[in-house]
Amino acid sequence: MNTEATHDQNAALSTGVRLRNAREQLGLSQQAVAERLCLKVSTVRD
Repeated sequence: MNTEATHDQNAALSTGVRLRNAREQLGLSQQAVAERLCLKVSTVRD
């Protein structure tokens, strides 16, 4: 897949989906992200 096709695909995804994909690629749990950002887990989850 080329860069342009990847960009077009990412543009179609919602912000939440893009964040979840990035979190999962990094191997981070919702809990870990919440702690790093000083947020409640429910904020990260929703």
